[in-house]
Parts: sequence; C-alpha cells; structure tokens
Amino acid sequence: MPARDHPAERNGEMASTQSKASAGTPTTNASPSASQMDAGGSSGRSRRSTAAFVLAALLIVALGTWFNAHEKRSASAGSTDTAVTGTLQGDSSASHPTAASSNESQSQASGDGTKRAHVGGSVTLSGNQDDLTIDVMVVQVVDPARPTDSVFGPRKGYHFLAVQLELTNSGTKTYSDTPAKGAALIDNKLHQYDADITDPVGPGFGSPKIAPGENRAGYITFEVPDGRTPIIFQFRLDSGFGRGGLWSL
Repeated sequence: MPARDHPAERNGEMASTQSKASAGTPTTNASPSASQMDAGGSSGRSRRSTAAFVLAALLIVALGTWFNAHEKRSASAGSTDTAVTGTLQGDSSASHPTAASSNESQSQASGDGTKRAHVGGSVTLSGNQDDLTIDVMVVQVVDPARPTDSVFGPRKGYHFLAVQLELTNSGTKTYSDTPAKGAALIDNKLHQYDADITDPVGPGFGSPKIAPGENRAGYITFEVPDGRTPIIFQFRLDSGFGRGGLWSL
C-alpha cells in the first residue's frame, strides 16, 4: 500500500521552494521618494533664481554707469558753452558797430588775461619777441562780403565774411607776420573757423612788415555756412601762437 505524504513534509518542501524562488529573483532599486524629488526641484529653482538676481544686478550697474557718463558729458558741454559765450559780456543789440563807437568799446582784460572789446574797439597785444607791441582795432564786419575775384567764390551753401582790421605798431620792433594765420571766428553754434590766407576779399594783409609808428589796414576773410551768426572774432600775434584778444560781434 503506497505511503502517504506527511503534511509536515509538504509544508517544508513548499517553504524551501519559496525560499529558493525568493533568493533567485534579482532585487530592483526602489523609486526615488517624493521628498527627494521635491528637494531636487527646489535646488534647481534656487539656482535659476540666483542667476536671475545676478543678471538683474549687473544690468542695474551697467545702466547706472551709462547714466553717470551721460550726465558728465552733458555737464561738460554746458560748461564749455558757458565759458565761450561768457567771455564777452556786451550789448547784444550792438551788432557790427563801426569805428565811431571806439570810445564806448575800450578793451578789457578777462580773468585769463585775454583782452576783449567790441567792434570799433582797440586792444594792445604784445608779441613773443621783446619790444613787439601792436594795437589791433576791429574797424567793421562785412557780412556777407563779395570776393575781389568772382572766379574764386565761396562753396555752395557758404558765404564770405570779412573783418576789417587796423594794425598799428606801437612798439620798437618791426612787425613781420601773416595776420590771417592768427585770426579765428566763432559763430552762434560755437563752431570755430580759420581765416582764408588767400585773402579772397580785398584788400587783404598778406604778410606785411610794419615798422614802429606805422600802421596797416586790410580785411581778413572767413568762409562760413549760410544762416550762421558770428559772435566772436579772435586775433593773436605770432601766427596764432602769441597773446590775443577777443571782440564781440
């Protein structure tokens, strides 16, 4: 008669089988927890926020630097305009007066030593050479001025302006120079123009030699844009490297 399995033996075999199956099955890694995922997301957001803050700070610094530079340039331009226009404090209604007003236009020295006057006034300038002294008077301003030779006229959109000077040698040394090289004109836009040394409006000075006690008269010509108003005439001895004077026009 066949032997029956004992219930205890079957239970032992089943436990052994389950133990083997459990030992042979590889164990998989556990999925990240929700707290770990939240921590990673918070770290990423923190890095992005820091980067955005740094960029915003750099932008603010750059804008502040630009505004400061712009304000300095504006202040510098304003001080330059004030310095040029403030060198001559005269009667703005006296435009291009003649020599008849010379008694009312005596020369004055500005803070930097530059002598100044109005049209019709005279200033005394000393050259770099000892005993060279020239009395310079602006007789009149001709605006516009016709060229002596119509072949050589001004460029399109420009016109000639001529300043008539009288130079008197009040020193003891002969004056020998080219007056046009020491002359300049400033307009209402604060643009400066050099004189035309070819003297298109005559009679010009050329390069005269003026002995002590003698004088010469002539025109110094400028080519200026149409629509501009001259406000200052500047003249210096020694081809522009000596002492000078300013005349309000």
